Amino acid sequence: MHHVVVGLTWLKKRLAALGLKRRNVVETRLTLVHQAIKNELQTSNCCLGYRAMWRLLQLKYRYTIKRSTVMMLLAVMDPIASRLRKVKRLTRRTYVNKASDQPHVCSYLYLELSVSFQGPNWCWHIDGCDKLKPFGFPIHACIDGFSWHGIMTF
Repeated sequence: MHHVVVGLTWLKKRLAALGLKRRNVVETRLTLVHQAIKNELQTSNCCLGYRAMWRLLQLKYRYTIKRSTVMMLLAVMDPIASRLRKVKRLTRRTYVNKASDQPHVCSYLYLELSVSFQGPNWCWHIDGCDKLKPFGFPIHACIDGFSWHGIMTF
């Protein structure tokens, strides 16, 4: 129609100079996001990194927020966990007996983790590997959460 030819680089520079973006996203208020992250840090989701927390906020709370904002909030709210994730140090999850009066704790201290089970065979963990399932070898196993001994493989 007008026969005007422009390069892609020129077009991107012009769009950036004008402040135009592909999407105009209105972010959720920071106080709501802060409260949601605070609630999730009190549950078993305290072990999540910023990407998983960002996805959880999208799916569970329907919040629209940037990943960089979630990363900043997690670094401020839980600095020990953020530092341990940054150095890629794995930590063991802390279990607290639901029957006890203690609240649920997910500790990142790597000196001594408080685990209060009622004893062996109180909590079993089951996991599976479906990598060999197409060849007819599905693998599933169960371990005891108290002693870490293998209970069964099926």
